[in-house]
Amino acid sequence: MMLNAILALLFSFALAYSGINEQVVGENKEATPIEKKVVQTVKVEKEKKITKVKPKESLNKVEDKWEIYNVTAYTNGYESTQKRKGQKGYGIQANGERTVEGKSIACPKSLKFGTKVKIKEINNTYVCSDRGSKITEGHLDIFFEDLDRALEFGRQYLHVQIIKKEAE
Repeated sequence: MMLNAILALLFSFALAYSGINEQVVGENKEATPIEKKVVQTVKVEKEKKITKVKPKESLNKVEDKWEIYNVTAYTNGYESTQKRKGQKGYGIQANGERTVEGKSIACPKSLKFGTKVKIKEINNTYVCSDRGSKITEGHLDIFFEDLDRALEFGRQYLHVQIIKKEAE
């Protein structure tokens, strides 16, 4: 009995990787019952494994919906970071990189570093690269070089679209 099981297993591997037409073996009157059983098993297993795979158009997954977020602005200055120019960590984001206007945005911990965030009204896409003690769910903080521009931006409620990496 054990020998039959081992032979059936070996036969199924050989059949699966040999390119032999399953129907020829299955319809063969001289085929043993074990060979016929293995052919049926291989057919069933192959049917289970068939899946349709769509070609990847992009490595990013765009969420179709726009959500309203509370969006504020920050700078590298003391008023935002409690750090002064020349002090250790000045201008360095939570991900270890320098701040870049038009790219850097502080996001809640639910959004991983590298997540792209598109803001409809500004017509720009930022990359989550910083955190902030007051940055909670539904709140984003855009980096500005200039304090006056950051203050002018103030607090706005804007349409935001999250673009996640496909691997997530």
